[in-house]
Amino acid sequence: MTRAQQVSPKSLVSYGVGTLLLVGGLTWVLAELATPVGVSVVTADLSGLGRTVGLIAAAAVGVPAAVLAYHRQRALDTANRTAAAQHETAARQHEHKVRVDDREHRTGTERHLRERYTTCAEQLGHDNSAIRLAGVYAIASLADDWHEFGNDSERQVCIDLLCAYLRSRPQPDEGNHVRTAIIRAIRSRADRGQWAGCQFDLAGADLTGSNLVGAELDGALLDSARLDSARLDRASLNRANLNRANLDSASLKTATLTGAQLMGANLTGANLFGADLTHAKLNGARLSNANLFGADLTAARLNGVRLSNANLTNANLTHANLTHARLTNARLTNARLTNADLTNADLTNADLTNADLTNANLENCRYSETTQWADGFTPPPLIASASNSE
Repeated sequence: MTRAQQVSPKSLVSYGVGTLLLVGGLTWVLAELATPVGVSVVTADLSGLGRTVGLIAAAAVGVPAAVLAYHRQRALDTANRTAAAQHETAARQHEHKVRVDDREHRTGTERHLRERYTTCAEQLGHDNSAIRLAGVYAIASLADDWHEFGNDSERQVCIDLLCAYLRSRPQPDEGNHVRTAIIRAIRSRADRGQWAGCQFDLAGADLTGSNLVGAELDGALLDSARLDSARLDRASLNRANLNRANLDSASLKTATLTGAQLMGANLTGANLFGADLTHAKLNGARLSNANLFGADLTAARLNGVRLSNANLTNANLTHANLTHARLTNARLTNARLTNADLTNADLTNADLTNADLTNANLENCRYSETTQWADGFTPPPLIASASNSE
């Protein structure tokens, strides 16, 4: 409200008093005119005129009061709007300050993390093995901090650095403690799901005897890696590339290898008890003396695989491709071979007692008189096995 529009209570009171005096004067004049000649105004009956005058007087008092209330309400509404606008402005300013402070904090944190990476990388490449070991722990911790910061691409950079070290040739004074520390860092974090979804490029790495129990290594690149005698029990290796990898005598009990690639891999004597190899590609793999008890090999590709003396008891080989597979002396007791393709497979001296061979393709398969079949099953005509012909 502007100064010209303001009406003070004093002005309103003065206006009211003046109005009352004016009304009183007019009332007296009207009373004189309304009184008959010879009759005193004081004694005359002027009740009707009094009511009219009373209404006029009430209006003369009420109108200023209403005007005053109206102006006060307008002033209050204006004050409230002004306060609300000031509050909104303060809130926007505070929000802007918070954003600026947060941006500055993130910028500082990111700069600090990048500086740490430079230091860690220098430690990992140091000539002193003790300093390299410290670098391993520092890089693993930095990877976790990048994840917490919300930048998983930088976390992957840290993991790539550790994997690159494992792929490199061991240094003369290294021993095993630096590499063991890296493997432990990978296993502990992968086992807890901290590095789930990360890529591990360990192609050709020497991981002999490594402990990777329970590690989540889905999609890992382990082609041509040395994993002989490694412990991979309960490990998750779905879609992992293990082509030509050496897993001689490795333990993969209840490991998950759905869709994994193991073509040409060496799994001689490996323990794959209860492992999930659904849709795995094992073409040309060596599994002689391997333990596949209760393993799930549904729709697995086992073309030309060597399974001599392998234990496939209770294994699920439904829709598996075993063309040209060598199953001499293999134990297939209670195995499920429904719709499996055993074309040109060698079943010499194999034990298929109680095996389910419903709709299995045994065309041109070789077996011997000592091959044991499920009760009531009629095998195809006998073809001399390679070992018998020799």
